[in-house]
Amino acid sequence: MSDYLDPNNQELLKDFFAEAHAQVDTLEQNVLVLENDPTNHDAVDEIFRAAHTLKGGAGTVAMTELAGFTHVVEDLLDAIRSKAVMVSEGVIDSLLAGIDVIKAMLDSRAEGEPYTTDTSAERDNLASFIPAKVPKQASKKAAPAIQPAPAAPAPLPAVPNGSTVSALSEYELLEMREAAGSDRKVYLVSVDFDESNVMNTVSAIHAFAALRESGTVLKTEPDFETLYEDEFHPTVEYYIATKLSPEQLIKAVSIPDVVTGAKVSEVASDGSIVAPGSQPAARPAPAPKPAPAKASVPPASFTAAAPAVAPAVAAAPAATASEPARQPVHEAQEQEAQTEEEHDGHVADSRKASQQAGSILRVDSKRIDNLLNLVSETVINKATFNQINTRFGDLQSGFQVSQGQFRDGIKDLFDELPDYLASIQAGRSVKDIRKEVLEKYGSLYATFDAFETEFKTNIAKFRSTAQNLGRITSELQEGVMRIRMVPISQIFSR
Repeated sequence: MSDYLDPNNQELLKDFFAEAHAQVDTLEQNVLVLENDPTNHDAVDEIFRAAHTLKGGAGTVAMTELAGFTHVVEDLLDAIRSKAVMVSEGVIDSLLAGIDVIKAMLDSRAEGEPYTTDTSAERDNLASFIPAKVPKQASKKAAPAIQPAPAAPAPLPAVPNGSTVSALSEYELLEMREAAGSDRKVYLVSVDFDESNVMNTVSAIHAFAALRESGTVLKTEPDFETLYEDEFHPTVEYYIATKLSPEQLIKAVSIPDVVTGAKVSEVASDGSIVAPGSQPAARPAPAPKPAPAKASVPPASFTAAAPAVAPAVAAAPAATASEPARQPVHEAQEQEAQTEEEHDGHVADSRKASQQAGSILRVDSKRIDNLLNLVSETVINKATFNQINTRFGDLQSGFQVSQGQFRDGIKDLFDELPDYLASIQAGRSVKDIRKEVLEKYGSLYATFDAFETEFKTNIAKFRSTAQNLGRITSELQEGVMRIRMVPISQIFSR
């Protein structure tokens, strides 16, 4: 019998086994759901979370064989989540076989022995479905290099049909799809800034404020907190969910004397960057000039056919030339009114989108691991407190027994006092009576000695555990404050 299930770990193992069996049930139920509906992404997410939790719990209680085997299962589920592996009958059979092995490992540990049966066949079967991993550097090199757009105003270029793979993780893509909803698209807006601007260190924030009015800014590269530092960033990428077109986004972010170029690409649901379009930043447009008089002159054949009416023809261009002079003013007024209406609509869309994206969190995995370790230590302290509480209950029962013995001894002593007084009056020496009393009732002094020793030991253990819990609580509070797990919309709305 292994000494792993020692009394000091009983409470911790009890909590672990209860949680582990619940996670195994979740695994089995959702694998059966996935068997009937291979496209059910919710079931895949539930299975992955259950396997990840089970692996972490097994590592906490030093069940290395269970943690290692569950890690292989988790790798296969991660490949299914990223659509690198398609759900098939063979995959389902392998997952169910893996769950059977996990059950056997838990049963073996519940009996106090590690699981020693060879699981290499099941491991190899699970790993055989996982494709070879592609180095991350290759995917990064595939990303298009951002080139600054020409400074001279130019019409929007045609959108190419090609696409590239983004460096976003699957979790980030999932966040963005949830934030965008079904009525909006996610765009990658790459903005180049003018270093000669005296306020170039806040140019990225200036562009962010402009984009926020056009939709919901989901992510920035570099991170949003880095943009607040007193440092110039030549190029910043913004991921935004909006209903606007790429041309409208470029127009919104084209800030004179701040932005030198902008490029907009659509982010597809699979993470690929589709249909990039670039447009240089718009400098203040010059006032429209009236068209030259010759633009309104009739064709040459007409003037040659009627030379006698040349004065009338000359007067006609003068009259028609005034019309183009008025036309740009009228068009500018209509365009200004339309821009105001679009701005109001964009603000309403942005507010609606910020409410939809209020539940999105972005957290560093290392900080999550730190919190999980602290929580594991807290669970261990909980088990220790339960043991101390149980020991206090035993001490209370022992104290009541000792108290009863003490009372019985005192009662017997007082009952015999009259006899001892009578013996003294009859001539018996006090020395003899004292010796007899000490021999018979001297044990009353030590009635509570055992209780006192055990009580002090338990108090010292309680004090040590409480101090340890205080340390863990402080580190846990510091970790939570450092992680700053708040909705993205609240950070970007500051």
